[in-house]
Amino acid sequence: MKRRYEVLIILFIIVLTISLARGRGLTETNFSVLGNRGSRRICFLLWAALVGSYLYLYIEETAELAKCADRTQEWLTGLALAVFLCGIGLPYRTRLVPLMARIHVYLSVGGTILYLFCIRRLLILLERQYGTGFRIEKWIAISMTAVGVFLYIYVGIISSLLEIYVTLGSCIYLYRLRRKIEKWVCKSKTSMLYY
Repeated sequence: MKRRYEVLIILFIIVLTISLARGRGLTETNFSVLGNRGSRRICFLLWAALVGSYLYLYIEETAELAKCADRTQEWLTGLALAVFLCGIGLPYRTRLVPLMARIHVYLSVGGTILYLFCIRRLLILLERQYGTGFRIEKWIAISMTAVGVFLYIYVGIISSLLEIYVTLGSCIYLYRLRRKIEKWVCKSKTSMLYY
């Protein structure tokens, strides 16, 4: 992906995320409730497709760029995308279809957790390829996860605040990781020219 498109996609994700969260307290409800009301449904589905695809493409492209992609990583990332999109695609109507609403929650949260595993596995593959140069990224990922768990425990629900934090944090984290790998790849190509 070209840099200007990447930045535009991140900005569009930010705009959609904020438009979904507006009008309610960030800790009172979540995107599933807000996104399944009337005209917001299309915005919610677009948000999910954009976020899910962005995470999928970024993890895949980063692994390919670093030359550390393998079948397990590809399979896990594809599974994360499928589970996340299937979960979001199901309507969240607790009174009309309570079972479907429960499945919506399990799959949406499951897809998000699978994406976290994908990022964790990508960091392990990067360390195998490049050594210990990704300790900071590991600690950032661990810290972000800890803050997410804290927000969930503190608020008591999967809140809009938590969803905004995880969405924007993951997008920016992967963008930063990709930039670092691009620098490393350019540096290694430049050093190979001098040999």
